[in-house]
Amino acid sequence: TDGLPVQDYQTDLVVDGLVEFLAEVKLKRYLPAFLRWCEEMGAVSVSEIYEHRMDIASFAQLKPLEEIRLQNAVLPHGYAVAKTDATSSTVFEEGRDDSSLLPEG
Repeated sequence: TDGLPVQDYQTDLVVDGLVEFLAEVKLKRYLPAFLRWCEEMGAVSVSEIYEHRMDIASFAQLKPLEEIRLQNAVLPHGYAVAKTDATSSTVFEEGRDDSSLLPEG
């Protein structure tokens, strides 16, 4: 795979939900780059991609506005981020963080 342009990259790797996620943020043309990153990093889920989306933005050489769309993307329903930190939070379909779902008191 070394030396092969990212857009020409071919793989048998399948990441469920990736095509839909990229279509939602208008980045479907970057599918080969995202799949190459997944294969090189060992990522197998949309959750892992979402968690490391800014690393992938650099890897795929996204344009500035494309990078912003990816950064502001909402994780698709049914997926959860494995950890939270200052730069990311668990997001649900409506785009809310989990604190709004906690019982009061």
